[in-house]
Amino acid sequence: MHHKKLPNGTQKPTHSASRFIATGLATCLLFMTAPTLRAQSLPTDPHSLEFRALVDIYRLDAEGHETPLSLTAVNWRPSEDASLLYSKTLQDATATAKWFPLLALSRDGEPEHAQAALALGQVTPAGSRRAALGANLIHDLRRPHETGGRANARAEAWLENLITWLVERDMPFAPVDVPVLNVSIAQMAGLDGHADDDQVGEWLKLRGQHIKVSTAGACDGDQLVACLDTADLLIIGSGRGESQDSTRSTRIGMALQRADELGVPVLFMHEGTPHSTHASATLDALGLDARQGPHGLQVTHASGSRLVSPAPVVSAAMP
Repeated sequence: MHHKKLPNGTQKPTHSASRFIATGLATCLLFMTAPTLRAQSLPTDPHSLEFRALVDIYRLDAEGHETPLSLTAVNWRPSEDASLLYSKTLQDATATAKWFPLLALSRDGEPEHAQAALALGQVTPAGSRRAALGANLIHDLRRPHETGGRANARAEAWLENLITWLVERDMPFAPVDVPVLNVSIAQMAGLDGHADDDQVGEWLKLRGQHIKVSTAGACDGDQLVACLDTADLLIIGSGRGESQDSTRSTRIGMALQRADELGVPVLFMHEGTPHSTHASATLDALGLDARQGPHGLQVTHASGSRLVSPAPVVSAAMP
């Protein structure tokens, strides 16, 4: 099922306005060694796509302030192969679909929004929604003893909210009375570094019987484009165990273009070296770059309001 595109490039939700699971943003404690990029200001326009996305994902109020329902204390320490993500359009004033941080890094407690992030979001000119993670959060949630990473329940709620924003549905993880959600999973490396992972699919299926997940490996390679015809969400990984294929870059680019045409949202979860053949192809097609994260990278205790610049609170005038 796909969303109808309006003439101005926005998408018309097929359900009522989404009520999002409470989430929050985490502060990342890290000393950055990445090259300095031009400063990127925080979203200030409450009507902008970036501002609305962050309000929805973190359940802020309409002006970007926290409420009692806004989730805080999200904790995520990714596995050692986590990468930092950079938007290639950060310094391009003509770019029509900029990436914006969803989980930003910080140094000494202050966000470095312009430099790198563990998670980025985007709304394409056609209205499709995309997100990219610098590590596989589901692996760290389900198998921390194997990945070396760990994440708390609030990080899991953050991921659920992110998917809710991506698919533009009213409570897609509700236990009853919700439409089928078809998820195609492609090029997802397993915990042993080889393709055909089932952990992501199992995590999704635990969220409801209405969630239908493609069979592991069924949407890899030349089958990827065909899988999009029935997809409500594409989750794509780095495919660390895949053999070299000179046509991969073209194939991935075509698949992402097709997803955009169909209005299929995309969640990319990166693992392994950023310079692997498949990872490079996917990052290029998404307009992203990645650098290996330093030792000790983690996300702890923060609030969603730190990714937006909320409107000032106006106090009532004294009589």
